[in-house]
Amino acid sequence: MLTLRDIKRLGIMGGTFDPIHYGHLLSAQAVMQRLRLDGVLFVPAGLSPFKRGKELADGHHRLRMVELAIGDNPRFFASPIEIKRAGVTYTIDTIKELAAEYPNAELYFIIGADQAANLDKWKDMDGLRKICNFVCTNRPGFEAGASQKNVFYVEIPAWDVSSTMIRERVKAGEGVKYLVPPDVEVYVNEHGFYS
Repeated sequence: MLTLRDIKRLGIMGGTFDPIHYGHLLSAQAVMQRLRLDGVLFVPAGLSPFKRGKELADGHHRLRMVELAIGDNPRFFASPIEIKRAGVTYTIDTIKELAAEYPNAELYFIIGADQAANLDKWKDMDGLRKICNFVCTNRPGFEAGASQKNVFYVEIPAWDVSSTMIRERVKAGEGVKYLVPPDVEVYVNEHGFYS
């Protein structure tokens, strides 16, 4: 069985995952195949500097939803690294910690085109570029942007779904079947999230 210690080319997908949905999984799988990564590590965000003031489901619930969503893919992994950290969590700190924990792995941080537009606002972007590559996937309504150093662009099938849209559908009493994995849908319903 593949473990994180065996991985030489590791994709890292961060996000609030509130909740995780098929768009996240599709992006991770497409990037893994296109760049021949050995696996992808999903990292639910702690307190993001860009999401301060927004109400999120508790970190351990978001991590559990990720675990449920990726359970059938032996090349997908989940990490509590950010939700265990107190205070605002910055990508640079997470990547440094992961680079130290997996020193033999080449790191590829997966972001959507919506996030790529804000890379210059990230803390210690120069430091990040030295220890990991960036992989940018297309998102409906966002341009991929000009080519940047250490940024790979991967075209994925159009999937116009977002966690915000899923939360709104749940709040409105509408179904989310086929937008999130079945186990995630059950978990959301059991815990009464977003309604």
